[in-house]
Amino acid sequence: MATAGAAVLAAAAETWRFVLMLVGRTQVLSGPLVATNDALVAATGVAVVMLAVLTAAVAVPALIRTHRWAGVRSGHGPSRTARAVAARLLVPGWNVYGAGQIFIEIDAMLRRAAANPSAANPSAANPSAANPSAANPSAANPSAANPPTARPLILLWWISWIVNAALVVLVLGRGLGGSLQAIADTVELHIALDLCAAVVAALGAQILRRFARLVTGPKPSPSRWVVQPPAPTRPLLPAPTG
Repeated sequence: MATAGAAVLAAAAETWRFVLMLVGRTQVLSGPLVATNDALVAATGVAVVMLAVLTAAVAVPALIRTHRWAGVRSGHGPSRTARAVAARLLVPGWNVYGAGQIFIEIDAMLRRAAANPSAANPSAANPSAANPSAANPSAANPSAANPPTARPLILLWWISWIVNAALVVLVLGRGLGGSLQAIADTVELHIALDLCAAVVAALGAQILRRFARLVTGPKPSPSRWVVQPPAPTRPLLPAPTG
């Protein structure tokens, strides 16, 4: 979520730059004001890039391990090697399609593993008759056997990811122009790119959190409560004798 926040700040800085450009058409702008805006645009841009790299450095290994773990837990084994998963997540151009593909596969395998826990634990096939809920946690929590799919959320992320990649290409292409109109168009495209990057980061964080919940499983809730009697409000009298 820090990456999403930095992207929003970068979009605000670019919006301020665009406003200054409009005002500069009819008024003379002060040097310190323009310098402050330039520094803010540069700082937020560097922050977005650094946080995006840090996010990728943390998320990509986690997704590779989750993909393999989900494949083993689902009883079918990992469908791709770690190198193939990493390529679909990191190779520019290929990752526009491959990243969404990996997300979809992880979600499907995690849901399959939750619905069939005995696939990775053969001992669960012979539950104890005295306590069947201990051998089959889904008996105590039916929702654990059929967790909600993250596919709609993944599709939204995938669309925003594709739009983000298209905006990157447009920004790089339009930034080569030297005219004032090209500069203004580049600023506008930067605003759209930063906002789209914020959406990608926020949706990606939600997807990773859902994957983490499917990996760790639902938190157990107490089924029986034992209420302790209240403490006496007056001192106890000694037992009668004689």
